[in-house]
Amino acid sequence: MVSRRVEFNEKVSAEQLSAQIKRSAVLGLRKSAEVVLATARHNTPHESGDLERSGAPSVDPTNLVAAVSFNTPYAVRQHEEVNYDHPKKGEAKYLENALAEEADNVRKILAKYLEGAFR
Repeated sequence: MVSRRVEFNEKVSAEQLSAQIKRSAVLGLRKSAEVVLATARHNTPHESGDLERSGAPSVDPTNLVAAVSFNTPYAVRQHEEVNYDHPKKGEAKYLENALAEEADNVRKILAKYLEGAFR
C-alpha cells in the first residue's frame, strides 16, 4: 500500500475536502461507466443495432455506485445465452466481458479523478 502526505496551502475544512472527493469520485465513476459501455457496445450482438443503442451509463452519487445497463426486452437473454450464434458481430456476456476487459482502465480512471480532488 502506498501512502502519501497531503499538505494544503489554504485552510480546507473536512466538509469541503469530503465534498470535493465525492464530486471527483462521481466524475470518475461516470467516466469509468462510459468506458465500460463503449467496450460493451462493441461486444454486443448485432442484428438491427437496437441492443447497442439501448446501452446507458448511470451513477448514483449518494451511494457512489456506477452502472451500465442495456434496455431491450432481449438484452438479458442475449447476454446470458452462451449458445446463441452471432454471425454479424458480438458475443454472449458482452457486458461482463467488457467490465473484465476494462477493469485496469477503470482503476486508473478512478485513481486519476480521486488524485485530482487533492489538487
